[in-house]
Amino acid sequence: MNITGLLLYIPAMFLPIMSLEMLGQSQFDTVFAGIATLFAHDIWWAALLVLFCSMLAPLFKKLLLLYVLLGIKCAWSKPPLARAFSWYQHLDSWAMLEVYMLGVLVSVVKLIDLAAIQFGLGLVCFIALMICSMATGVVLDHHLIWHKLEQFPNQPKAAG
Repeated sequence: MNITGLLLYIPAMFLPIMSLEMLGQSQFDTVFAGIATLFAHDIWWAALLVLFCSMLAPLFKKLLLLYVLLGIKCAWSKPPLARAFSWYQHLDSWAMLEVYMLGVLVSVVKLIDLAAIQFGLGLVCFIALMICSMATGVVLDHHLIWHKLEQFPNQPKAAG
């Protein structure tokens, strides 16, 4: 699930989520374009929050989990793996893909009577990314990860 989420991340963030057509004007929107628009309108505090919660935190969570799971599989050193998993757990409450999706749904409901809306491939990828993230959260046993890490020596295994 985690690798699938990583593969879906780029298209989910940079492909058009939806296009709006109103009064002959058409506009494609992506997650990244929404953040760039907030920065362009000097709403930098909201742009930074959306950037962190919808792009950076989910990406860092996926990369940290991949690092921890590979580290357990390859028996890497315990302290960096434990730190990485601790960061993963801290980011859990900040990665808010579901909140972003709720914002998209509210926008669609508000604009459906005012504009022609077409959904893009980015929305499909975003929904799939959100499902992968939720499934990972449901399936991942935090206690088992910590138990595995407790069994590791504090130093990496000697080569040879």
